[in-house]
Amino acid sequence: MLPSSLIEAADRYRLSPSQVREVLEARSAVSSLVSALAQVGDPRRAEGRRFVLAGLLAVLVLATLAGCRSMRSAWSWARDLEATVLLGLGFARGLPVRSTVVDVVGKIDMACVSEAMLAWIAGRLAAQADPGGRVHVAIDGKALRGARHRGADRAPMQLAVFAPDPGVVLAAAEVPAEQGKGGEIAAAITALDQIPSIAGWVVTGDALHTVKETAAYLRRRGGHYIVPVKANRAILHAEVTDIPWNQVPAAWRTAGRGHGREEERVYQVVEITQPETGSAGRLSLPGARQAVRVTSTRRLRGRLPSVTTLYYVTSLGPEDATGPQIADLIRARWGIENRLHWIRDVVFDEDRHTTRRENTTRLAILLRSVAISLIHLAGLPITDTTTACYRRPEKLYTLVR
Repeated sequence: MLPSSLIEAADRYRLSPSQVREVLEARSAVSSLVSALAQVGDPRRAEGRRFVLAGLLAVLVLATLAGCRSMRSAWSWARDLEATVLLGLGFARGLPVRSTVVDVVGKIDMACVSEAMLAWIAGRLAAQADPGGRVHVAIDGKALRGARHRGADRAPMQLAVFAPDPGVVLAAAEVPAEQGKGGEIAAAITALDQIPSIAGWVVTGDALHTVKETAAYLRRRGGHYIVPVKANRAILHAEVTDIPWNQVPAAWRTAGRGHGREEERVYQVVEITQPETGSAGRLSLPGARQAVRVTSTRRLRGRLPSVTTLYYVTSLGPEDATGPQIADLIRARWGIENRLHWIRDVVFDEDRHTTRRENTTRLAILLRSVAISLIHLAGLPITDTTTACYRRPEKLYTLVR
């Protein structure tokens, strides 16, 4: 049975049976997304609502999947959609003007929008994930270099919790502009708090997150960490470098070629024990079970080899992960740079996005993260997919259905 609103629209626009089927197809394709977004409270007065807020947000998701980089380009693209698609999205009276959209976006609760969209993405990931597989997420912040909010001296920044495989954003939190990079530590805990359970997960981050607060938080919730140890954590760095690495055999070796160079990596792993039971001692990071040294030798044609030594600490014990598994997790952390930040910068030209309204900035970041996650979940190339969806909007249905 057709909804009464659709029957009225079919009569008003004199839709043929085939066009009604197109409306129903569009309605079915976005029903899951619209249902998730229906949780977002509508800030408008009831008598002034001429379209459904969830439908508006769904259109913005589709436009971003089609490669649109701004609110202006998104709404220009949406206005060219077939009437049957707009009817399926709930716009029986056509699209509102862009100024109305900007006004509505400026009033909605972005925390609620983020929670609804990312929970929907997490549900789709859970449906595809291997139940017995280990979940690995990387945490890192990124600034919108071209954006500035009124009264702020720094560009807005947001931290993401990202699963490099398959490439999905699971949570996000704002980093206060006045705190800069230092605010990422608190933002990481805020973002991870949005995930109901992280038991058994492995969290990786850069040296900024090699702090007792984050390590204790992860162990308290049953999660694990692998973090680099650099000179910015002087005591921990001294503890790790004092380990007699020359007596530790190599646990794993890898070799690769790319970017005009050859690189060989040697991984050494040592278990951290109590002082009275072993010579390795105990590290000052809560829950530390193993220390890792990675010696990287790079060779460029016509140049002498360069050797770099990096150190890591993990709460994973020998019974939790082997040397090769730890090596894979260390390398996989870079997925947040290659599969999220790089795409946002290059495909969506994020650094030149000169937004001034806080809600518009947050929504733009969220929409890009959702679009990237959906395309990765489908196992498709980003640029080719956005180009194809821009030209043929019906291709979007397979991504959001």
